[in-house]
Amino acid sequence: MAARNRPRAGPMKDDSADAHEERNMWNQIVNDLKRLKTIQTRAIEVSKAIVEMEAKMAEPPSLVQIDDLQDLYREGLKLAEEEQKILNDEPNDVIKNVGILTALRTASEIEPRNNSQSKSRNPKRQKLDTDGT
Repeated sequence: MAARNRPRAGPMKDDSADAHEERNMWNQIVNDLKRLKTIQTRAIEVSKAIVEMEAKMAEPPSLVQIDDLQDLYREGLKLAEEEQKILNDEPNDVIKNVGILTALRTASEIEPRNNSQSKSRNPKRQKLDTDGT
């Protein structure tokens, strides 16, 4: 017998696109979290420098000391704003993207269970089984 070439049942285009979209979203979240880690590390360094500088300030502080301290406070504020932007502003919006990704995962895990339950129940067969008794 000659074998017929049949196309294999692979993922549909929509499923494949959805999987790529989820993977891309996950990769974006991971990259944003890496950036946040770097920013957080620098913010810790800045806050330690502020504490050290304030402890070493003379009474009354000189203008140079005040300017240096002011620069550190500005850098700390800039870092905090950048963290906030990554966590809450589009297109990064890590918090929103994690929520979307969680919802997509939950929906994709629930869907196969619902399909298998509806396929296994055959209303005609149930009627036949109960009528014969």
